[in-house]
Amino acid sequence: MTGGKSERMGRDKARLLIGEELLGERQMRLLAGSCERWAAVAPVRPDWLSGAEEWVRDADSGAGPASGILGALEWARTGAASHVIILAVDMPRATQGMLSSLLSDLRPGRGVVTTGDHGFEPLCACYPVEALDSMRRQVNAGQNKMQTLTALLVEDGVMAVRLLSPSERVDFFNLNTPEDLARLEL
Repeated sequence: MTGGKSERMGRDKARLLIGEELLGERQMRLLAGSCERWAAVAPVRPDWLSGAEEWVRDADSGAGPASGILGALEWARTGAASHVIILAVDMPRATQGMLSSLLSDLRPGRGVVTTGDHGFEPLCACYPVEALDSMRRQVNAGQNKMQTLTALLVEDGVMAVRLLSPSERVDFFNLNTPEDLARLEL
């Protein structure tokens, strides 16, 4: 997911150079190592994508990150996939092992989301396509807060919850401000 406005950062997070790689390209590489198909999800096609990489438009709901997840779930359903991995572009410490761990917890019709000190991590989670209709109904009813939407999906039994260990929590570091970027140690 790469469609945020990056207002607190002051510039496009996907274009941040992390090591020798743009953050958006890094996240796409991680997904390519975990999935049969992968795509950048955003309201408009990111200009940093290569011509060969897929882009998925956010659902036309105006519901922030929920719009991106809805768009990804619609794409998955159309492509006959059972699940989608959502990986936010602003998680520079995400690893292949982290994504593999999420995938290992999947079951037919059920996804997985982690939880830690600050609640659910819905922007690095696996969603089953069965979550699409329930999530769309909630968003259409005006509910677009990801913590609440995730809790409802857990309550409905379409998402399992995995508690992050203290050592895993560092992988979920989120870049929101220039100060976060300055503190980043990969």
